[in-house]
Amino acid sequence: MKSVKFPIRDSDRGVIGIGGISTDITVEKMAADALQNAKVTAEAAAVLAREASLAKSHFLANMSHELRTPLNAIIGFSEIIHREEFGAVGKPKYVEYANDISDAGKHLLSIINDILDLSKIETGIGMALDDIQVALSPFDQIDSALNRSFEGTGLGLPLSKALVELHGGSLDLQSELEVGTAVTFRFPANRTIAASLNAR
Repeated sequence: MKSVKFPIRDSDRGVIGIGGISTDITVEKMAADALQNAKVTAEAAAVLAREASLAKSHFLANMSHELRTPLNAIIGFSEIIHREEFGAVGKPKYVEYANDISDAGKHLLSIINDILDLSKIETGIGMALDDIQVALSPFDQIDSALNRSFEGTGLGLPLSKALVELHGGSLDLQSELEVGTAVTFRFPANRTIAASLNAR
């Protein structure tokens, strides 16, 4: 219940009593509670979604790395057999099979590389506005050495910025903490491939 009290006055404006109006706000209170619960649930779901996405990206990166190592060996040895670098295999069919193994391995490696690239596009942690300048400084990272969750030397963004500026371009970095980062590179028209081809 919500109550509003007010004085009751006589004709001389003197207070002779207290009046009040009570309103049942049960429905409004239930709606406010439901809205708050929905907000808490949505925030918890967002946290779980970010954690699941991070776990997925880590899994894809680790899986890709573990698969690429033996695949490189399979491709390399099958190519050696196909080229008969250490002597004749003896049966032409075996040479053909070795080539098929190499082609299949390269195809699978290409798929794994695509998966790894996808996971890289997604594992950024985002940065607060004040941290952007830190990230653009050589060897600096947003995470400290004690709480770092992501490997690296802290040279990626500074090197990218330096390379773009050597071409007369610019690097624009927009980021939101716990959401992600978008980096835009801008180059002068005379540094594009089309301009280079036209100049020949």
